[in-house]
Amino acid sequence: GKFLYAGRLEFSYPARSRFEELDLHHVQIPNFSLAASTMYSEKSITTGTDYPILTVDGKKFSTEYDFTFQYKGLTILGEYVNYKITPNDTTFLYGKPTHYYNANGYYLMSTYTSKRLNSVFAIRYDTFNPSDLVRMDARKTLSFGYDWMLDGFNSVIKIHYFKRLKDGASNPWSEDQIRIGWQYKF
Repeated sequence: GKFLYAGRLEFSYPARSRFEELDLHHVQIPNFSLAASTMYSEKSITTGTDYPILTVDGKKFSTEYDFTFQYKGLTILGEYVNYKITPNDTTFLYGKPTHYYNANGYYLMSTYTSKRLNSVFAIRYDTFNPSDLVRMDARKTLSFGYDWMLDGFNSVIKIHYFKRLKDGASNPWSEDQIRIGWQYKF
């Protein structure tokens, strides 16, 4: 294989970002972070049969933008990513008059950590389009989560619900899901 090149620029205020999706500490001063990153790779193998995203025989260039805001238990996060994929196998281009396709998506998420209830409440919307050459094939999800912290975030009972959404006239890309679990950190 060849090298993968990546870079990231980030601005955080008033303190460096801790890259946490939860404000477990209830920061008393609003914190935010803005970032942009890019990545380039050339590979000689494709993994996956549907839409090669992670590894593609060809070139892949991505750009990504994200933000985080935290204040008194509230966290708001968002991210946008776009991959420009130039495959050596032209079957992934579906006979279209192009030499590349784009795969892109974004998510917006908000969480609230309640110390009094030992709980985390979350809501998230995400969408991902694995190929801009295929119409009405975005994978969209609206999800809700509840975490009950038994021992801080070291022992947590989780209940998460994932509602798969239609993209235009198409059916949802997957079945709705409910996940119930216990997480123990050691």
